[in-house]
Amino acid sequence: MPINSRAFWERFAAGPLLAMLASCNYDPNATRFVEHWVSRHVLPYLGPHPGGYSAEAPPVSFMCDDGSPIEFSWAVDRWGKTVVRFAVEPLNALARGGALPAVNPTALIERMQAEGIVSHLDMHWFDVCKDVLTIDCDSTVRANLASRHALPHQSQYFIGYDVSKTGQPALKGYFVPALCAAATGKAQAVLIGEACARLGLQRPWNILSDFITRCTIAPSLDIVAVDFVPAAENRMKVYVRLTPEQMSFDCLRHYFTLGGRLQSQAIDTALDAVWSIWQLLFGPCQTARRIKPLHNQGAATAALCMYYDLRQGAPLPAPKVYIPVRHYCATDAAVSNAMERFFASRGNINGARRHGEDFRRIFKHLRPEQRNGIHTYVACAVKREDYEISTYYSPCAFSQ
Repeated sequence: MPINSRAFWERFAAGPLLAMLASCNYDPNATRFVEHWVSRHVLPYLGPHPGGYSAEAPPVSFMCDDGSPIEFSWAVDRWGKTVVRFAVEPLNALARGGALPAVNPTALIERMQAEGIVSHLDMHWFDVCKDVLTIDCDSTVRANLASRHALPHQSQYFIGYDVSKTGQPALKGYFVPALCAAATGKAQAVLIGEACARLGLQRPWNILSDFITRCTIAPSLDIVAVDFVPAAENRMKVYVRLTPEQMSFDCLRHYFTLGGRLQSQAIDTALDAVWSIWQLLFGPCQTARRIKPLHNQGAATAALCMYYDLRQGAPLPAPKVYIPVRHYCATDAAVSNAMERFFASRGNINGARRHGEDFRRIFKHLRPEQRNGIHTYVACAVKREDYEISTYYSPCAFSQ
């Protein structure tokens, strides 16, 4: 990687990440360890700096709307415990300039394991999903498939990193099956069903698939994710994207509960939190009111996104909803203010500080009071008998 690209990503990728760790009081030794492995195993795969792309070969990553290949987040449980996370689509830089999505991230994962940065990885679920949901072909074939089927990208993989308090990451593998579906002629739901059958997830998948089939407006199945842990501890996350016309709280609740099938105190508590956030983001409103986008109208990502957590031995999926705030809120400062008020109302003073004061400091260079797009999603997941709030951020590397 040229020195100017490394310096760029040290500032716009490593910089915010390390600042988020500091905000969450990660130990200095843990932070130094994170800085070490990010420098070796993340920054070299982020591709060129903006000047390294041309109009003919623009940024290509699936990760963020502007093509940034990295997205940050922090996840906060009901009691205030916060974990820093990020996800990366590894890129291969091209000699002629620009970059393409990496063909296979397995080698990157294996190098991290060989150096002791991660340990005891169980690759079985990752390997099954890789076999069923992706294709192994060169960039020309991928480009032709994407062009022929009007796909907006050639992405097939990205990697998630949950940063523990020791600095060691827990990895997640993410798969984007659109290219494989185009190559095989199989619907993405069929491919995901095949992966579920091989992983013993038929029961929760059948419930989810039946719900999706019955939807009046068919959502798209965009992403599948798995952990690198033994099957008994693993889960498959199936990401489902609605349409912009379904941007109402009533619609959110319908998908969050699988049309009323998911009923529990945890579901009710999570929905109560989401409704509070919804009104702070969009103002007091009726649950049926459709919220209309303020930015990038017509964009596919201007829609609610769900994931459903499927596990062996668990008959029902567990939901998470992603609100695409970058399309619907006037500025990033407005999103920050809403989240600060939400956490303050729940007595989480540290959460309020991180989403307010610390956010404004970490992303000051992007002028959050004058723009949108730093916040990508605000999300809420059911976790066992409780909920977890996650806020996602783009470095806006190509939209500064």
